[in-house]
Amino acid sequence: MDWADAQFLDARQYIISYIENKQCGYREEIDEHGHRIVLFANRLPKEFPLLIGSGVHALRSALDTAVSTLVQGVSKRLSDSVNFPFRGTETELRKDFSPIIHNCNGCGKTHTGRVKFKDLARYLPDFQELLFNEFKPWKEGNYNLWALNQLDNIQKHRALLQVATTTTAAFNYSTPEGVSSRGGQWQIGAGFPPMEIARSRSRIIYGEPPSINCQAIMPADVPFAGADVFETIGTLYREVRGVLLKLHTHYEGHPALSP
Repeated sequence: MDWADAQFLDARQYIISYIENKQCGYREEIDEHGHRIVLFANRLPKEFPLLIGSGVHALRSALDTAVSTLVQGVSKRLSDSVNFPFRGTETELRKDFSPIIHNCNGCGKTHTGRVKFKDLARYLPDFQELLFNEFKPWKEGNYNLWALNQLDNIQKHRALLQVATTTTAAFNYSTPEGVSSRGGQWQIGAGFPPMEIARSRSRIIYGEPPSINCQAIMPADVPFAGADVFETIGTLYREVRGVLLKLHTHYEGHPALSP
């Protein structure tokens, strides 16, 4: 979590400094209605999406670290099955906790196959109950947790920041009420002051400091399509922190948590 803190803080400071110092080479114009237009002529450097991607990975890793720490508190043995489970559906996840039983045509006997999360079931027998009743890390159960797992992927987390591949930008502008005047496609969140926005060809917009508003319209299969990037980060951060607190409370007195 400290790693994620550092990455996201660096990303926020980086984009603020980048825009304030006009390193992105934008220029301003006034239209016939007196509204200011902002053009971002250059792409953001690779450091910004890398910081975001690293922070997302840190959040995902925090969950794996928590589970593996609890297991190692009982047994020093650590296998590749010790990680925080995620699946697209509850049915898929339950299968990973159930033994695979098959009949062997050669010997005529029934065999039990490998259980994917066998170490979790063995060393943390009540973790399964927490997983299905509290955390629900599948798409229809807890979208935020499921989305975190989806975004911890080089392609998916870059989709949060498609401007990383943008070399040119298009114009857009806001009204004094903070709403885009072109078709209402872009909507600034309630409570934001009037700000200028620029819409790049990769469909990212930025509000100017001190209120940075990075929004993206992304493909339907990317979690949080159209969400504010930093708000998304905050949502994921709070979700992971909540899981860790529940694990710590539930396993208070566990050998892994002893001084």
